[in-house]
Amino acid sequence: MRLYQALYKYLQTVNAVTSRVGTRIYDLHADQGRVTDYPAIVIEVVDSQPFHSIGAAAPTATRRPVALYCMAQGNNKAAEDLADAVYAAIIAQEAAITSAAGSLTVKSTHLNGRRNEFEDALETSQKLYAVILDFDIIHDL
Repeated sequence: MRLYQALYKYLQTVNAVTSRVGTRIYDLHADQGRVTDYPAIVIEVVDSQPFHSIGAAAPTATRRPVALYCMAQGNNKAAEDLADAVYAAIIAQEAAITSAAGSLTVKSTHLNGRRNEFEDALETSQKLYAVILDFDIIHDL
């Protein structure tokens, strides 16, 4: 199973997330044109990078940078609250993500950064806010 699929499947099981977005969890590349209802989450999984344990000659795992866009319309608080729920669902939840993934073993989740963006060209009630959570997720080869 691919990491995007594992995260999608796992986040669909987290009540604190689905109570805010329902089924509006998308892949950046496959579904970006479908995101029209908010709040929503867009998952962007970047290319994999080999991960070497200390002293290992060959890679022992795969490191994948992942950006989770937690988006809401109208005010930043909704995006912030969604990002808080997603953070709590991902950080230190390797076993739960692995369980949802089936064939993928997640070894570590690490938050690299959290940033805010918004689309200011829209009317105030239609402004789109995003809190982007940048994770490194280490999983088996």
